[in-house]
Amino acid sequence: MVADLSGIQMHQIGEELVRVTGVKGLPPPPTTKVGITLPGGFQAEWHIWMCGLDIEEKCKVTENQIRYAIGDNISRFTKLKFQQMGYSAVDAPNQDVATVDFRVFAQTKDPELLRPDVPNGFNRWVLETFLQSAPVCLPVISMAQVLTLSEGCLSEQRPSSSGTETVLRILGRSHAAVRTRREGAQPLRC
Repeated sequence: MVADLSGIQMHQIGEELVRVTGVKGLPPPPTTKVGITLPGGFQAEWHIWMCGLDIEEKCKVTENQIRYAIGDNISRFTKLKFQQMGYSAVDAPNQDVATVDFRVFAQTKDPELLRPDVPNGFNRWVLETFLQSAPVCLPVISMAQVLTLSEGCLSEQRPSSSGTETVLRILGRSHAAVRTRREGAQPLRC
């Protein structure tokens, strides 16, 4: 509804009492939206910045870890929402384009659950999860390396996007020659 105040008149009719007249009500414009506000309790949110490849997987891993940290306390939330805000472009030209906001939103009727100084609460669960794992979000197995030193050669096996990659360093007095072999190629020799 719209109030037309062009003809408004106010008259004092008593101490701390005023009569208001001349206000006309008009129909609302066609773009009017209605909002209803209720006391919903308390809320908090975290924004964690994810960068690089496999953003969807990083967000899902982080969500799973936070849910695990919350455990049975999850029923104490009236709302718990995880959102990936944006996406990382394929072959992004810089870190700004490769960075995505991961939002964790919580509502509860229990204010103690959201206090930042509570050791068993929302802020602690999200913060500890982020500090322990989110910056990398890689399974430990994907970072495994095997180093072998034999007859002046240092051989390193490590995962790569195309399978296992072997790097062979031939050790000399002042330098190390490096050759690389992809899985399925001929073996490297010193």
